[in-house]
Amino acid sequence: MAKYGNWFENAATVLAKLTNITTTGVVGGNVAAYQANGAIDITDKLAVVSSTTTAVSLAVNPTAGAEITIKCINATASNVVLTPASFNDGTTITFDADDEVATLISSGSSWFLEYTDATVA
Repeated sequence: MAKYGNWFENAATVLAKLTNITTTGVVGGNVAAYQANGAIDITDKLAVVSSTTTAVSLAVNPTAGAEITIKCINATASNVVLTPASFNDGTTITFDADDEVATLISSGSSWFLEYTDATVA
């Protein structure tokens, strides 16, 4: 197991840093901050939403394999509800705590949930 020990240690370090995501330093895609209700751009790699945003939507990305991560940086004032179009794993994702994250991947015709610590309904 020693051969894989460093990989697990590095993975744990990366996961611990997820709670410190900012809108800088993201490689390979657009980063945007959303502070009003509306649509998240499907070309974003990271979309950061705050509690001033209470309802956001996400159209289907026609590119299979496209990924997007949505992070709520402040849910203390109110919940943020994400409604992805053609969502394979539910209808909505509700961010009801600070620093919750959801990562979705597109099949080209639907969004699939890859990871979340938010509430899926």
